[in-house]
Amino acid sequence: MSGIEGQEGAVSNMYYTFGKKEMLLVETITKNNLTERFEAFYHHEHMDNTMICEFEVIDENITILTSTHELIGSCLSSWQYYFHTCTASLLKNG
Repeated sequence: MSGIEGQEGAVSNMYYTFGKKEMLLVETITKNNLTERFEAFYHHEHMDNTMICEFEVIDENITILTSTHELIGSCLSSWQYYFHTCTASLLKNG
C-alpha cells in the first residue's frame, strides 16, 4: 500500500481466507531492527493488535524469540483488552 516493504512506516494489506470468510488486516511496521527486534501494528474492522518480537541469540544454534501481543477490540466479547506474552526457542537451520 505505501512505504518501502519491510521498513519502518510501511503499510501493507494482508488477506486471509477462513473457509468461506475473508479477512483483511492492515499491517504498519513501527520498528524493524532485525535481528534484535521487530514491532508492528495490525488493524482489522473488529480489533487492533500490537506485536513486538524480540530475538536473543544464545549460541550459534539457538535463538530465543519473545513475542508480546496486545489485542483490543469488539471481537473479544467481554475481553475488551487482552495481553499475551510467549517465548519460543528457534533452532538454527542446518
